[in-house]
Amino acid sequence: MKGHTGAEAAAIEAWEEAGVKGQIAPAKLGDFTYDKILKRDTTKQSTKPCIVDVFPLEVTNLAPEFPEQRQRRRKWFAPKAAARKVAESGLKALLFAFKPPISDGKINAEPQPPQRQKR
Repeated sequence: MKGHTGAEAAAIEAWEEAGVKGQIAPAKLGDFTYDKILKRDTTKQSTKPCIVDVFPLEVTNLAPEFPEQRQRRRKWFAPKAAARKVAESGLKALLFAFKPPISDGKINAEPQPPQRQKR
């Protein structure tokens, strides 16, 4: 996104795609590549190679409504469980390697969804 750092763009995407806001880390975890499908029909498929930078975000607010809520289904997973759900091998590797931060002296192995944001 022009005019935004990678971390800022990741935070914007997290809001648009999942309705989450929180503290984004300034340093990326890593990146992965995939072919984005631009046009899909029965006769021809158009793709574009993409490189995606991945940033961790500590979620503090969860909105009941968000821009892409009709195109997405929000569901919480621990990183390793999420890795088993994704198709992109590079993202899978980043999720398997991700170590959640220590909170209150213990590692949160199973994420707890944050409280919904009041309107």
